[in-house]
Amino acid sequence: MALRAVSALTASPSSAKKPLRNKSFTFSVQLVDVKATSPSDRTLELSLAAANDLTFSGGAKAVTRVKKVGATAVSVTFNETVSGTGTGISSFRVTLTELPSNILAACFVGLE
Repeated sequence: MALRAVSALTASPSSAKKPLRNKSFTFSVQLVDVKATSPSDRTLELSLAAANDLTFSGGAKAVTRVKKVGATAVSVTFNETVSGTGTGISSFRVTLTELPSNILAACFVGLE
């Protein structure tokens, strides 16, 4: 299997004012597995960098979803809220990984 991102991981909005208090973001990417004979379940993890105080709902640094991905590109969207002070940082990184360790894409969200 050869899962890969065929678009950049994007965040909407692409920036936010500090501090973040349950700020809603939509993270989107297109994924494909060109070697797949049929779509199969893939466990995807969206994670925030460990070195800051930002978290998803419930204080988690990562959220997971299972999505069916095959040889035809599919859009994958995570609608998440992020909270934290963002002290000392001007942006934060979000990484999309196929578990256990296949990093697919990353993006940065600016902080004002």
